[in-house]
Amino acid sequence: MFTDFKGFTSIAEKLSAKELVAEIDFCFKAFDNIIHKYNIEKIKTIGDSYMAAGGLPVANKTHAKDTVNAAFEIVDFMEKHKQEKIKDGKPVFEIRVGINTGHVVRELLE
Repeated sequence: MFTDFKGFTSIAEKLSAKELVAEIDFCFKAFDNIIHKYNIEKIKTIGDSYMAAGGLPVANKTHAKDTVNAAFEIVDFMEKHKQEKIKDGKPVFEIRVGINTGHVVRELLE
């Protein structure tokens, strides 16, 4: 699963560095809690991007469903957060989420 914030650069320009870091930290901590709930592994964050994978480090049969459910919960969290920001008259981030399925690593066959 991969997420990023739509229009990140233009919104980030309206925030101080401290506000921007606090906002990303707030969102990513919520994402961490959500993926933990669904036994998904955070792979990395880069700027406004958040990457996680289901079925790691221990393979399971529910990884696809778990990842989709986590993605829906992240979208719900961001929508609620967005409404709070709008109510307070503050800039808002909208999220984009992508999910891919398949092998993370394939063994080379000789």
